[in-house]
Amino acid sequence: NRNFLNDSCFRSAYLAAGVIDLWGKTDLLCVMGGTDWISSYFDTNRVINGGVGLLTKDTIRKPAFFALAFLNDLGPQFLSRGKNYIITRNEKNELIILFHHFSWFRKEMIPGDEQVDLDKVRKIRFEDEKPLKIQLNLLHMDPSGVYAIKNRRLNTRSGSLLDKWKHLGFESDLTREEIKYLQAVSVPEIELERGSTDTDGTLKITVELDAQEVVLMHIYRRRKN
Repeated sequence: NRNFLNDSCFRSAYLAAGVIDLWGKTDLLCVMGGTDWISSYFDTNRVINGGVGLLTKDTIRKPAFFALAFLNDLGPQFLSRGKNYIITRNEKNELIILFHHFSWFRKEMIPGDEQVDLDKVRKIRFEDEKPLKIQLNLLHMDPSGVYAIKNRRLNTRSGSLLDKWKHLGFESDLTREEIKYLQAVSVPEIELERGSTDTDGTLKITVELDAQEVVLMHIYRRRKN
């Protein structure tokens, strides 16, 4: 508790990377702390306080909440995985792919104690802060198929409560209207594009991720107009 990394995209990427690494090695995983009420004290009066919850006391969803939601949307059929992704299929024969660009702290940036305040979290740098490009060739698709490719992006620009709060000057005394605003804008971005297969049934996809970004990609056949 009192560690603002809990409220940042670092924790959401950490969660996604950890689950992919543990895939097939455990039967059950649990995230401790549904809401920040479990770490509420007399002096925790800001909109976020570095608590371990997935939700703030005002029920604003943190990046870790969305990472868990992305993992929950993976299909039941496992197909493949790599260092930064996992590919699954759902009951409708649609592909659900989770990507992440998780990176650990640089050695000189490792926090000296468990409490990381706002000043510390803004100074932390990570081992790999360059954009990561991932290209995949998805085989055995419909040779004449046109597919919708929907991306939900969780990064510092979309879905990060901490970064949206920054636009309000990290003000602790927020009105109810301002809290509702943070609830509304702290959500992942949605992109929708189309892709066509090659004659041999290969669908080529490319995704580029910022450091600590998580992307959930949903690929399905486009309906005929």
